[in-house]
Amino acid sequence: MSTLAGHAFVKMNGLGNEIVVVDMRATPAPIAAEDARAAAQPAGAPYDQMMALYPPRTPGTDAYVRIYNSDGSPAGAEDRFASWQERQALVRLDEYQELEQRYAAPTDDA
Repeated sequence: MSTLAGHAFVKMNGLGNEIVVVDMRATPAPIAAEDARAAAQPAGAPYDQMMALYPPRTPGTDAYVRIYNSDGSPAGAEDRFASWQERQALVRLDEYQELEQRYAAPTDDA
């Protein structure tokens, strides 16, 4: 099972980039490149970058952030401070997929 399974996340869009933020602070574990790639597939939560929040390394901060590209490779600038104001916006992947299906635009095949 993927390291990402069951972890709360939020998906955002900024200037055309889709970003997934996943909260790994309660049960921190490394994210393998294949798990990061799988999450970016259409059956997951497609993204351009994924930000994984880990327990803070610096006192007074909320989290340590690791950033991954959709191909599973690590992105630069990983030692950034993350303020976590949107905690109530977190959803689990299965809830996201259910909402996505419920509100998807109708297709011509329907």
